[in-house]
Amino acid sequence: MRILITASVMFSLLSGFLNQYINMPGGSLTIVPIALVIVMGLIVIVKKQRIEPYTGFYVLIYLTIISLLLTAYKTGITFSAFKIFAYLFVVLIMVNTLKRSTLATIYKLAIILGVVTSIDIMLAGARVVQMGIDIVNIRKYTLFDKQYLNVIYSVVIPLTITKWLIGKRKKYLLVAIMFIISAVFIMQIKTLILSIVIGLIIIMYGFKMMNRKLFVIALTTMTAVVIASSSLLAGFLPTQFVTAIQYATGNMDNVAKEHLKYADTVIVREAIVKHALEQYRENAILGVGFGNYAETTRAVDVNLAVNRQALNKLPEVLENGILYLLVEGGTLFAVLHFLILGYIFVKAFRRTDPDEVYAGTYFVLLSLFISNFVQDNNETFMYWFAIAAAVYMLKENGEAPRAERALAGSLAAVPKLAQ
Repeated sequence: MRILITASVMFSLLSGFLNQYINMPGGSLTIVPIALVIVMGLIVIVKKQRIEPYTGFYVLIYLTIISLLLTAYKTGITFSAFKIFAYLFVVLIMVNTLKRSTLATIYKLAIILGVVTSIDIMLAGARVVQMGIDIVNIRKYTLFDKQYLNVIYSVVIPLTITKWLIGKRKKYLLVAIMFIISAVFIMQIKTLILSIVIGLIIIMYGFKMMNRKLFVIALTTMTAVVIASSSLLAGFLPTQFVTAIQYATGNMDNVAKEHLKYADTVIVREAIVKHALEQYRENAILGVGFGNYAETTRAVDVNLAVNRQALNKLPEVLENGILYLLVEGGTLFAVLHFLILGYIFVKAFRRTDPDEVYAGTYFVLLSLFISNFVQDNNETFMYWFAIAAAVYMLKENGEAPRAERALAGSLAAVPKLAQ
């Protein structure tokens, strides 16, 4: 079981590389190990004749599955809907079969992957500079594309920071710095700054590592730095970032023609949000159905800054996990999902002396959730595994209420009564 769970997570993290060589239905390499995890997990639970006492969490998951089935009944069953259903079901299995040793192994392997990935990025960066190519084209020379790297670094940076901050192991600070340099400064994954910094501030406040006053000061300072970086330090920022700010503020007069392509990123995202909200208003409760958003974009065109006379097709992906939940899953699914996350963090933050594995687990989940605002992590198995790991870790904090323990005991007794 430990091998299967580890394999499913590592397949998820490595999918950006493996998909280049292995073709699977829907492009999901994790489906095979996940299916095996479900089968073996059910066997383990039946043998133990016991489920972990997380009644509140189970109820929310079951309601989420019902919401998914209602949406599928209304809009049709797609591979994306099936995949989300499998992820929800495997979460139920994993909270009953995970072990701390399995988590420790997965985290160790993830950090090793992060080191290999960072070395690859640095070598690619050196190659691009040597060839005289703009650094923004580095993604053509790396093992992973940006969206996959965002997920990897949203996992390994929180893990190394907690190992340094809580585990007091200084070498992991150096590893975290290497990850940040590779991801933010070389690969230009600027959204990581927000997800990691905001996540760290919330984690430290949640686990009582800073008081409310420091929490407010930290958030205010971060906001001030972002504003200052956008205005006072514009001359030191990447061209694409400055161009995007100039477009957003309506100051395009001094933008060179060759830089207009950077404004297109903002234009396309605006068009995506506008179209997505239109689809949401028309299908507010149950959504358009998982995997069906692409169909709604076929007849939609966008005018770009480079050539205002040309029409360009609207991308078929939302590139925003929150919009994804609302548009494809509907309000019902999205609200239940947010309730699950709320359930987890309210209970998790009752502990005031977390170790590095405990704190790292919630930091990873928080980082993936925050980055969900700028990219879609919902169809990435790593995101759902982080949810399962976070629920599993709650039992180390004694967060199983007496009523839930009693219910779990009753359910476990059913097979014995039937004998």
